[in-house]
Amino acid sequence: LGARCPSVLLVPMPAGQIVRIFNGRLLVASGSMLVYSEPWAFALRNPSRNYIPFSSQITMLEVCDDGFYVAADNTYWIGNDITTSDLTTVRPFGAVPRTGATVPNSTDVWWMSERGRMLGKNGGEVASLEEENVAVPRAQSGASLFRETDGMKQAVTSLLGLETTQMAAGSFMSAEVIRKRTIL
Repeated sequence: LGARCPSVLLVPMPAGQIVRIFNGRLLVASGSMLVYSEPWAFALRNPSRNYIPFSSQITMLEVCDDGFYVAADNTYWIGNDITTSDLTTVRPFGAVPRTGATVPNSTDVWWMSERGRMLGKNGGEVASLEEENVAVPRAQSGASLFRETDGMKQAVTSLLGLETTQMAAGSFMSAEVIRKRTIL
């Protein structure tokens, strides 16, 4: 006798490895499937249309203002309209699991890939921060941290389960440190 129930034919969101909020929707990476909720109904999804399948397991999901990055077999950018499933490949390789992080006081995100640290900006613009100088071995997973102390910004990533190759840096920096009028 009244209006149709707004949750008819909707089901609960699945559990997943990565959970983010974007544009009034809950994003859940569950295996190789990206599932998203109905707008402003974080616990409910339409099982017939609110998902995007990938060919391999999703290892990274990071959100910017006007879209988000997903890493599986490649790294993809998905813009504001999730429902069109407009995937844009931004890098032909994925990310190390659990290394995605946000840069504080900005809309930028970053993650560790097999080619070093990647910085993602709004609009799907990705920059490689160290690809020319670092050879990163394959890792099973990792953890990332962005810290700022005394005006120094540091992006730290720790990798677990590395292969036997070693990481090497191809650049250096020299500095003069003065602490309490003493040159170190």
